[in-house]
Amino acid sequence: MFKVTKLVHLVADTDASTGAVLAGRLREAAAPRARRVLVTPALPGGINGGDVIAHLHVRTIGTSQLSRVHESAGSARWTHVWEQEYANLDGLLGPYMTHPYHWAHIDRWFDPERGPRIVTRLCHSFCAIDGPTITVAAPATPR
Repeated sequence: MFKVTKLVHLVADTDASTGAVLAGRLREAAAPRARRVLVTPALPGGINGGDVIAHLHVRTIGTSQLSRVHESAGSARWTHVWEQEYANLDGLLGPYMTHPYHWAHIDRWFDPERGPRIVTRLCHSFCAIDGPTITVAAPATPR
């Protein structure tokens, strides 16, 4: 499952009902594309928390994990591995690869022709699997 969280800041002196109207429209737009949709006005008292909170899943991604490479071998010195599991190839090539979030936020970190990026060499490879293979580690327990 892949989650997107955004804090939307409205311009100063915006009518109080604008946040609720915007949240409703965003919920309607996101519902067909996300597994779970939470879009709601933020409650007063937060610090730089925005006016509307949007928390969404890209529906076709089952599990996703971005990791730094500890040790690389061969001619390509990989620095990051981004693993994702989909129910089928259409989930990868359709809703994910064509989603505006992918092109506006994800792709910029991997595209050598764009500004900020975390890699200098990209490999995009995929295969069929017969079940989940990504094991997401549990968060560290405070001592």
